[in-house]
Amino acid sequence: MNNAPNSSLEARLNQLETSHRALEGRYRRMKLALGLAVSPVLLGGLLAASGWMNPGQAAAEVAAKRFSLVGDDGKELAAMELTSDGLPSVTLRDKSGGIKARFAVASNGLANVWMFGEEGKVRAQFGFDTKGPAMWLFDKEGTGRLVAGFSEGELPGMWLDDKEGQPVSRWVQNASGFASLEMLGTGGLRQSALGLDDENRPMLWLYDERGVGRAILGFTLYGNPGLWLDDPQKKTRASLAMGVTGDCSFDLLDASGTSRATLSGEEGKEQLTLRNKSGETLFTTVK
Repeated sequence: MNNAPNSSLEARLNQLETSHRALEGRYRRMKLALGLAVSPVLLGGLLAASGWMNPGQAAAEVAAKRFSLVGDDGKELAAMELTSDGLPSVTLRDKSGGIKARFAVASNGLANVWMFGEEGKVRAQFGFDTKGPAMWLFDKEGTGRLVAGFSEGELPGMWLDDKEGQPVSRWVQNASGFASLEMLGTGGLRQSALGLDDENRPMLWLYDERGVGRAILGFTLYGNPGLWLDDPQKKTRASLAMGVTGDCSFDLLDASGTSRATLSGEEGKEQLTLRNKSGETLFTTVK
């Protein structure tokens, strides 16, 4: 009789322990189910934000100051970054790390592309200068040797430099739209030019060491060939030209441009004429 209460209490404790273990098992199953349900949602959200869930839709915005593309060996092959001026640039390198190309916005706000040679020096540049689009070519030492672009007034041209970077030749277009090829001397002074004048006549110009025009070989307004010689003050002092009939004449002029002597031949007759400073005839002889 005395053991009955103890047996009843022990039975109740066993029942409570069994119920507790059942609740713990149910709680663990609920946490696992909840985790399995929530994890895909979180993962899907992260993947969607990065654009992996739908490759056709990129992320709305990715912000960074530098992006780097590296090879299997960890060496950088390409980089998108900001320059020291805070402007964007893209750099491409070969497998050995040598720079091969760069695309950047310069400090003047104009975009340019630079191409590099084996020595890592610039060999070509394409882009804009203050006068418009242009192309620059460099030798293996990195010295500029050719420029093609625009001069003042948006006139196209091409300039050639020697190995010291000094201009030696240029091919330019004048305001009338006619092109000329110019050879340059010391200091970039023009020494000769071949091209068309404002009247669309082919001409050859020769200049002295100061760049002053001294001789012209070309055509007259009537389409006949001629030669003109100028003094250092750019005054024509002698000319040799062919007339409309095919006969030639040689003239000597003074500083005012007045013909003072003429030697000509017309219809098989040679004629010499001398004039005063007013252009009046002083002497004429015919042979």
